[in-house]
Amino acid sequence: MAPSTDPKQSIMLLNELVGRGFTDYSYRQLHHRPNDTIKAHIRYCRRTSEFRDGETNATFQSRLRFVRDAIEKQYGPTAQVDTLAFQQLTAAALRQYPL
Repeated sequence: MAPSTDPKQSIMLLNELVGRGFTDYSYRQLHHRPNDTIKAHIRYCRRTSEFRDGETNATFQSRLRFVRDAIEKQYGPTAQVDTLAFQQLTAAALRQYPL
């Protein structure tokens, strides 16, 4: 299974990002359902065996990975990141991975 199709990867990425300061506010900017929450998406991922490549949740996972990788590159592997930085990285992820 490709990384962008494995829901467990989304859970891992979300947990990493939350540990760096990612909030529901930032989550909603990246996700295709604007009223969803991190916890709700994790619950969904636990009930889902696979995302179809090219569908919205696979694209969302690619956005999460993009943000995580950019944080590691710009701020280091364990850095906390503020809301403004997440907003900037989210905007870049949306451009890189449009729906």
